[in-house]
Amino acid sequence: MKIEHFIQQNKSFIFIQKGENGFICSDFNIEPPDELLSRTIEPTSKTPWSGGHLLVSPYFYGQGDFESSKLKNFRINHWQKCNPSSTQDNFQKKLSLDFFGSKHQYQKSIEDCIENIKNGDFYQANLLRFFSLKTKSDVRLQLLALLQTHKPAMALWIQTEDFELFSLSPESFIKIHHLPTGKSIVESFPIKGTIKIDGENLKTLKKNIENDQKEVSELNMIIDLVRNDFHKICDAGSVKVPASGKFLTIGNLLHRYAEVTGTLKKNITTGDLLKSVLPAASVTGCPKISANQFIQKHETHKRDFFMGNAFYFDDSGYVDSSVLIRTLHFKDNLWHGAAGSGIVVSSIPHKEVAETEAKISIFTSEPSSKP
Repeated sequence: MKIEHFIQQNKSFIFIQKGENGFICSDFNIEPPDELLSRTIEPTSKTPWSGGHLLVSPYFYGQGDFESSKLKNFRINHWQKCNPSSTQDNFQKKLSLDFFGSKHQYQKSIEDCIENIKNGDFYQANLLRFFSLKTKSDVRLQLLALLQTHKPAMALWIQTEDFELFSLSPESFIKIHHLPTGKSIVESFPIKGTIKIDGENLKTLKKNIENDQKEVSELNMIIDLVRNDFHKICDAGSVKVPASGKFLTIGNLLHRYAEVTGTLKKNITTGDLLKSVLPAASVTGCPKISANQFIQKHETHKRDFFMGNAFYFDDSGYVDSSVLIRTLHFKDNLWHGAAGSGIVVSSIPHKEVAETEAKISIFTSEPSSKP
């Protein structure tokens, strides 16, 4: 099945990208999350992708303070594998954006953030700029063309009668898989370090990021934060960092990320997991609580689902999730979005502004461009 045909014929669907192909579901129920939150994360004998839950979380401003009433829980009854490719001939027009607040205001917030870091209030904070697509026409097929072009591993599209999210997220948040020994392995892949490729040599760009002390310290802080989150739900001594500087290319962007793993304690529930890891370290700051206090005071809008998460809990016991970056939320007849930059003491404000514009460019690049 071609996903564009499905979108044209259906008003309610969920699409998840898994590699080159994706899975689409039109048969689902919206359920309260309470039963799922109390369920122990463990392997079962059911077949993977036979069904499960898609739990969509907004951004929470305090670690462990999430409210189940704010979560959207979709009980998925079956999946259909599909081909997300589309004919792009009719989708060559670039999307344009309107920002909320000026570039000067955002740069001033960065400068204030650096001063707070120098004063010892926190070590890092991720500040967002908010925008909307500059059109009221239906651009869903243009978004579909971007999905085909960029092929992000953690892409997600949800459309119901009263809720719609479109995400080109490259960031894998939490994965849990179960070993034959009965142990359960939890993994996270935080991204810190993003640069626009613009035809430049990839080897040179990678070397530049590796030698940039600001980018290195930013990633290292987030690695430590994820390790601390994992210590609450993992066996003592099991939390490791197998990789601290891998690279990932999505569309016109080069990302640097790390890998953190641990062995999950017995009898950990979904609720235990969420309380330990939310909000995601890579889009918050270090330490989380003080960084969040600054974020709430200085960002122009509430984050809502931006920088939140989408979790897939398979009936077989497998867990996968994304961070909702590179994400659009359809609200009040407009597509809204946000992009941020991680601020540390060595940040240069105008470069942080440029980083947000590079991230946003995934929506404004030509759909027919090659990754």
